[in-house]
Amino acid sequence: FEDYIRARCFLSVYKSSGSKECLHQSRMLFSRVSSIFSEGKTAAEKEIMKVCKENLKSKDGIFDKAPEVITYLYWVARCFESVDVVTALEFARNCIPHLKFLNPNSLPEKILHTLPPIIWRTIFNYSLELSKFEEAYIACDSMLDKRIGKSQFGIDCLHTFVNCLAEKGKLSKLCHFPWIGRRAEVVKVLWMKARSSTGYNSSPSKTNYYHVLYAFLISCNDFQGAAKYMYLYARFLQSTAGMSDSESLREQAHAYAAAISALSLCEHKWLAVRVNE
Repeated sequence: FEDYIRARCFLSVYKSSGSKECLHQSRMLFSRVSSIFSEGKTAAEKEIMKVCKENLKSKDGIFDKAPEVITYLYWVARCFESVDVVTALEFARNCIPHLKFLNPNSLPEKILHTLPPIIWRTIFNYSLELSKFEEAYIACDSMLDKRIGKSQFGIDCLHTFVNCLAEKGKLSKLCHFPWIGRRAEVVKVLWMKARSSTGYNSSPSKTNYYHVLYAFLISCNDFQGAAKYMYLYARFLQSTAGMSDSESLREQAHAYAAAISALSLCEHKWLAVRVNE
């Protein structure tokens, strides 16, 4: 219990002074305290749990009945998230090995289905904030695994992740991840953003979601799909720009050329653009 008090004191001093040594001491002491949760119930553990559950109180009471070690580690992660996301991510990660010990015979079904996605979503948020895209992808994919919880958590994060990669210009990352079983959802997200475009914008700082869609589908070897969206892009430009807009007309020509180029990679039976949207 002494280590716990000292850890909180060091964290408080770090918040006001920014001392890296205080951050290091706080992180080390909070880590040391987690070992008491494998030694059976103690007065110290009960007191710490009281603080954790008070701070993690939610309307569904997930952490009221969750395993103590997970509750503690998650609470520590939340304590650090506003001052040092790297440390917050470290403690959130430490929750993962304990998830496999969730006992379906002693825990309510709500906890079994909701707790893992909450942990993974927290890891996802921290990873994205730190631009750790590979780790964010793993967290997102884990939430989409229906065996561990509600897939809607993962769907929401997938939408956030895809938009983040596109907006930050991380096209190579977007095309690199395998997205096994998720490609249709990625295309859906990108198409929703492309469809909401208000007109042609040549600014390099503005994300062109039609271009992103095309590159993504080419990387997936879906050449017919890539041609379809470039054709829709050309139609979009035609409907939003005047004939005197030479820049937009040039972009239309490039879009039609890209569609033809993609179709040239298709087998003969797929040499057509099917537009049903």
